[in-house]
Amino acid sequence: MTSSVNTNYNAMHYSALHQDKTMGMTSVRMPDELLSKLEQTAEKIRRSKGWIINDAVREYLEREERKARMLVETQEALVDLKAGRVIDGDEVLEWLDSWGTDAEKDPPQL
Repeated sequence: MTSSVNTNYNAMHYSALHQDKTMGMTSVRMPDELLSKLEQTAEKIRRSKGWIINDAVREYLEREERKARMLVETQEALVDLKAGRVIDGDEVLEWLDSWGTDAEKDPPQL
């Protein structure tokens, strides 16, 4: 149950902040329970439902992009592993243990 005053204020405020960006329009179907939570949250934080949906979708897409990058990096690491391009863990630990000492070691090399 958002008031039209808050929704209008938030829409105008959001529009004023993002005048340089073009924005498309879409509609979203969601269960009534989720819509109710969205409306309650919008009222509570004094933001429009559209602002919350935009923020949630942006965060979701960024998370999916990170997951895709991690998958590529993992696949590349597996190729290195299969090719034997690895550094022994004990060598890395010895190097780390030497940090800040007079006998600091150079990082292990492949």
